[in-house]
Amino acid sequence: MANQAAAANELGTRYGRALFELAENRNQTAKVAEALSALAEVYAENADFRRVISAPVVTQSDKLGLIQAIAKKYAFPATLTDTLQLMAEKDRLSLIPQLNDAFLRQMREASGVVAASVTTAYELSDAERKALTGELEKAVGSKVELHEEVNENILGGVVVRLGSQMMDLSLRSQLTSLKRQLRKAALGQAA
Repeated sequence: MANQAAAANELGTRYGRALFELAENRNQTAKVAEALSALAEVYAENADFRRVISAPVVTQSDKLGLIQAIAKKYAFPATLTDTLQLMAEKDRLSLIPQLNDAFLRQMREASGVVAASVTTAYELSDAERKALTGELEKAVGSKVELHEEVNENILGGVVVRLGSQMMDLSLRSQLTSLKRQLRKAALGQAA
């Protein structure tokens, strides 16, 4: 299962990079990003859509027709429509979320923006969000796009992920560390 997910991410990344290069060459990145994000949202929220594009009993030509109808109705840029048609022909429409993620990642990289995932125990106020974004931008030396998640289990503080780096400044993490230190000290005294 993990191998399938990794393969899907890799394929989605390839399609995303290719789509980004085409869109950039045709000066359509903003239009493609908007249309692709809307399509990814439909994919995420509509189980019937996911079933149809993933069902082996639905023919490739039916899937292709569906993509063409959606593209026409919502005036998708030709660059995106062509990519989706290619994906339909290769039975890879289930990669729409990975395609969207990869495309948006390429856009951020091209504009020098770093994505940061932030987990807090409660929803940040506008002032807290602005202060945290400012501190992160100072730390990384570029503009930061904040993605927030609330997880009450961290008790307090913040967990920040920037690419492959993670800073766990949560209260839960600090209590766990203190617990380990106390156990280590107790074991040291017992010996």
